[in-house]
Amino acid sequence: MGAASSNRNGEDGRESARQLLAVSRATDDIVDYLTFTFIPLLLVWRMGWVPFAPGFAGAAWIVPALLASLLGFAHVGAKDEAAGYFRGFPSYWNIAAFYAGLASHGLGEAGQWLNGAVMLALAALTVSPVRFIYPNLAPRPWKLPVMVGAAAWAAVLLGMLLVYRRVPGWAVLASLIYPLFYATLSILLDPQRHARPHSERNVRFGAHH
Repeated sequence: MGAASSNRNGEDGRESARQLLAVSRATDDIVDYLTFTFIPLLLVWRMGWVPFAPGFAGAAWIVPALLASLLGFAHVGAKDEAAGYFRGFPSYWNIAAFYAGLASHGLGEAGQWLNGAVMLALAALTVSPVRFIYPNLAPRPWKLPVMVGAAAWAAVLLGMLLVYRRVPGWAVLASLIYPLFYATLSILLDPQRHARPHSERNVRFGAHH
């Protein structure tokens, strides 16, 4: 009786711990969604950094991003920390909003249309099967360049923020070098990208037999 009771108590304790962990993760997701998605995208719309904003029609550029990001947060398989990857655009809409403001200030109406196109592209990328490296989990030869590059990029963004309305165009373009490097490296190193053609070859080979 005592052993059975101890086992039940142990199972109840583990179940309570799992439920507490699930609630904690859900709370983190809600906070992250508000911080990194809802508030930045609301800022983009309210500041008029996309066409027709802050009018009702301007929401057409923002709503797809809000919905895609919501799906991204709800997708339980979006994070694969064991492999060191996460799936889709990581919903860093605060960074997208940062560049949207620069484009709007620097290019005027053309910048608004550019921002709208980028918002829709990133929304599509959020729910796409493309995977990106966790910077701190990058493969050994690339971990140092990725981490150092991320730190340098963050410093550049901070410097640009201090002179936000006076950032020259060349500086904006130069600041995009690291994101392009990071995205390209993630795609090239993704093990699923290399496994897929191999599995397809095996299927075709098997079909012939």
